[in-house]
Amino acid sequence: MSKFLLASDHAGFKAKEEIKNYLSSQGIGFTDLGPETDDRCDYPDFAANLAQRISDGEEENGILVCGSGIGVSISANRFSGVRAVLCRSIDDAKMSRLHNDSNVICFGERFSTASEMKNCLDVWMNTSFEEGRHTNRVRKIDQKVNLFSDIFQKIMLFWVFSFTLLGVFLARTNSEYFKTVFTVEDGFLEWSSVVFLMTAGFYSLRRAIKLKRKNKNLMALTAFSIFIVCTFGSGEEISWGQRLFNIESTGVFKELNTQGETNLHNLKINGVSINKLIFGKILSLAILVYLLVLPFVRHKISIVGNLIKRFGVPIATNLQIISCLSVFILCELTGHSKKGELFEFGSTCIFMLIFLFPRNKEELN
Repeated sequence: MSKFLLASDHAGFKAKEEIKNYLSSQGIGFTDLGPETDDRCDYPDFAANLAQRISDGEEENGILVCGSGIGVSISANRFSGVRAVLCRSIDDAKMSRLHNDSNVICFGERFSTASEMKNCLDVWMNTSFEEGRHTNRVRKIDQKVNLFSDIFQKIMLFWVFSFTLLGVFLARTNSEYFKTVFTVEDGFLEWSSVVFLMTAGFYSLRRAIKLKRKNKNLMALTAFSIFIVCTFGSGEEISWGQRLFNIESTGVFKELNTQGETNLHNLKINGVSINKLIFGKILSLAILVYLLVLPFVRHKISIVGNLIKRFGVPIATNLQIISCLSVFILCELTGHSKKGELFEFGSTCIFMLIFLFPRNKEELN
């Protein structure tokens, strides 16, 4: 088996240290995720950190220890792809591997001796999944964890890619129709983007209220900030309802807005387009960092990972990242000046999915 992730709480700290020494003596690699002392701490924090990394595919196997072994096993099993088992006998260890393909073994320091844990660990490490009739059963375990989110995401991504591909086809074969009908102002694509942003915004507002009640103020602030950004984005998308209610622009918007509308992103000041500068270059850079940097450095750079946890920043899954990049590439293939409207449609939907179903969802509750 590959390298292990190892974690405990204060009640399992002594056993964790003994397991570390044992693994080292056997030449088995491991990464200790803490704690570093036996000071009182909360087992869900350490179990979640280990389980999230296994769910992300960073490592294949983990060892968790607390006072009884029950708390860490319950916490770990909330994560997709994690099959944590509490072992108090050799038979538990053997059967959990043979029939359940367990990838996290949990111990209770108060219920098992160091020798018993080592024996269980030996059997567990040297027993392989039997497969056969058990394969489909294990697959069903993982399917049940995120059944709704998986189905919903597949439906929404199918929807996005269908219209994106249609847009590419129209842009290449009927440029005028693509410009005047498919990507028209206040058309289907624009209002879809508004719906996606509003859905993400109100979900984040609801989350902010729940987090505030739990006194998780920094996480509540992040969720509320997402609500503000989504509300602003949806308002800008439809020029704050100006065309809907036939309201004429006045003052600075009438003078400086390239489309004569009441919004910020179409302003042009001293020859500089706000849309290209802020909503183009700066926003694009921020999105690239968010999608391509944060998911991959949060476990590598501790200060980044800690800030993400403290502020409750939603992190994109691999599927969401790949989907967003794919939509961007497809939109570039249109070769059309209105490709931005098509990308807004796809990217707002994917960002809605990120905020609803982030990679680190369990950490955000």
